[in-house]
Amino acid sequence: MVYNIAMKIVHKNLVSITVSSLIFKLGSGLVGVFLPLILINEGLHIWQVCLFYAGYGGFKLLVNYPVFKAINKHGAKPGLVFGYLASVTYLVALSLFITIGNPISLYIAALMMAIMNSFLWNSSHLHISQEMDSSRKSRDLAMIANLSRIVGIISPIAGGILAATLGTGWLTATSAFVVLLSIVPILKISNIGEKHRSDIGLRYSLKYAPSRDLIANAGFNAHTLVGAMVWPIYLAVFIPSFTQIGYIDAISTAIAVVVLHATAKRSDKGKSYRVLVEGTAMSSLVHLGRIFASSNPFTITVISSFYDIALSYQQNPWTSIYYSHAKKNKIQYILSMEIAGDLTYVLMWGLIGIVAYTTQSNMFFFIAFNIAAAVAWLCLFVTRDKHSTTQ
Repeated sequence: MVYNIAMKIVHKNLVSITVSSLIFKLGSGLVGVFLPLILINEGLHIWQVCLFYAGYGGFKLLVNYPVFKAINKHGAKPGLVFGYLASVTYLVALSLFITIGNPISLYIAALMMAIMNSFLWNSSHLHISQEMDSSRKSRDLAMIANLSRIVGIISPIAGGILAATLGTGWLTATSAFVVLLSIVPILKISNIGEKHRSDIGLRYSLKYAPSRDLIANAGFNAHTLVGAMVWPIYLAVFIPSFTQIGYIDAISTAIAVVVLHATAKRSDKGKSYRVLVEGTAMSSLVHLGRIFASSNPFTITVISSFYDIALSYQQNPWTSIYYSHAKKNKIQYILSMEIAGDLTYVLMWGLIGIVAYTTQSNMFFFIAFNIAAAVAWLCLFVTRDKHSTTQ
């Protein structure tokens, strides 16, 4: 039934990866927004949470090139399978840290998270960029994102209830089981498709993407890092409740679903860059608005909702432009962009980790949100899609 629904919504070449990503979103989303709360409940300070994420970024910087070589040689299909298996291993390691408190388990969790994201992001970027229909790319990307967000309404509520009633051990175990099911739809996809040819002489280098695209990607990664990873730390500090955080995340996601479809239609009409400008301005303003969130659940929900709307408005044209360039320049473009993103993660987490270690929590969040508001504008450096206008 899920396949039949997906067939009516996205291009036939993207059906299997869409179904797989939805199952993965359901499973990983059970834990996702709660990770900082889990770590803080286990005794970590904010700076130590930042150190965990910096370690993840450092590991990803190390594994990304060998992962790229493997994907380039063997294709996206095995890359996705390995990514899902790494995700299961990450969740098992996190569960061991929760149950026995061994810090080595946390290091393994950071490493496996890096391997997971490296395999999944790079494989999905390659597969989707080569298999998408250029005439409807923004619409398909928006529908995939909207379906993912609909699933994202369910998973944080379920995860919050599960953690509050049965404990975080059951939460991570359930998440691992659901993620494992993500492999099944992947077995149906062709290995990247007939269009792929293994690129000879692929080197670990930034030279495969224009400098302005690398700068734009650094800005995008830095500001979404704050929105997607620092913000949950804020929630863990000021609303340390699994159920409340789950409902806040679900409500804000539900509101954002409605907006994304409208942005996709405009992007497919050649207005990707104009929509990107508007989404960037909105994202920057919301980051500034986070400073006034305090610990009021209503205010936090409103700000979370506005950010999800702003990010939806920005992310769809950003992804559309990115995939247009990746379709033309192949895997080497993705490699250079990922290197830029990984460097940004390490530098950003290192910077705000130092801030967290040397200041109180309120000052840490104030500085992080202001940095995000500023660097979000770097996204506009991206080379425009040749079909895009500013009107």
